Amino acid sequence: MFLRNLDVSSGMGNGTRLIINKLKRKCVLCLFAIESNNTLVQNISCYKDKKLLFRLKRTQFPCRVMYPFMI
Repeated sequence: MFLRNLDVSSGMGNGTRLIINKLKRKCVLCLFAIESNNTLVQNISCYKDKKLLFRLKRTQFPCRVMYPFMI
């Protein structure tokens, strides 16, 4: 599931469900759960340098693992 709005016009918005096909070092090849379109998700770099003497860089994918269940 996406955590951020990457490209809303293409359907890559917050809460969009994906099926991961292939993991690579800098990108993830995904398939939309509702549609059968493939997409490539790249990692995002976040920088923090407020009130610090050095600059921190955090790189992450804007996705989260989601486990479906039925009640």
